[in-house]
Amino acid sequence: MEIIILLVVVAIAVVVSNKVGGKEDKPAPVVQPVQALDDLPFGNWAWIDECKPAKADGDETNGAQDLMFALAYEVATRGTRPRFIGVTRSQKHGIDKQPTLEMIKALCSNAPVYAGNSQYNAYKSELSDAIIAESKVRNLDIVSGAPAYDIQYALQNGAKLENIRFYGLLRETWNAEKYPAFIEASKVIPKLLGESRVVEVKAPDYYHMLFRANLPAEYRDTEAFIHRNRKLKAWNLACSPGVIARNKQLNRNNDPKRTGGLRAGADCMALVARNGENILDAGHLFSNVQHGLDIFRDRIERGAVNTL
Repeated sequence: MEIIILLVVVAIAVVVSNKVGGKEDKPAPVVQPVQALDDLPFGNWAWIDECKPAKADGDETNGAQDLMFALAYEVATRGTRPRFIGVTRSQKHGIDKQPTLEMIKALCSNAPVYAGNSQYNAYKSELSDAIIAESKVRNLDIVSGAPAYDIQYALQNGAKLENIRFYGLLRETWNAEKYPAFIEASKVIPKLLGESRVVEVKAPDYYHMLFRANLPAEYRDTEAFIHRNRKLKAWNLACSPGVIARNKQLNRNNDPKRTGGLRAGADCMALVARNGENILDAGHLFSNVQHGLDIFRDRIERGAVNTL
């Protein structure tokens, strides 16, 4: 009995000593797992363009920035991501969807990316298959800044025509010139869909966003606009050194009247038209694009992750 009493006294003394010395055991903090944020619904639209080329030399390089503009504008105005993104071939380096896929992964928008045909012809491709499949189950607005031969193939080979509307650059643009497939697609698509379901951005309007004077004052310093959004990794990928250098070259060797390293806006006018708004209102476009880029950055900070 005395031994038991002695043990109890010792135990009490140890507990008191630990409390005095600040050594009281504390429960481990409960760490809540970060939930993958997925609050961006799919819209009934698809984006099709050359997007980001594998290499910048010798190619048109507006595609990467235009893609970012499109995704940002749409999330700011309608709050959706596209059903899919189609990557068509570039002039010099053919087709490679990987650089575009890397951008989409970094953006955590989780929209599928499909490749068009590797030739300038209306042939079967991942992209044409996606158009056909989606059109069979829902209305689909195709928004395109690229030559439309992949779209043509889909329309002629099983797509549900009454579910499709086209918005983009087709007739009276480069996409309807030079190559026979471009010219054919620009004629076939309006015939198949009907003029009422084809909304086009034509010359000279699609040059509008390439001139600083047409931009609102706060966006005329395009280098500052590019720089302040570089914290967003996907935007940084879209504005790689090669893309910026080539854009300046295409902007007449960085003519100060033009927009320098930024060549974006023409294709996105098609999305503005889809919203029923003035395609030449650069303030509307740029302010929503900036808002959309901020939304994407905030989503990532709140836990959005890539699932592709």
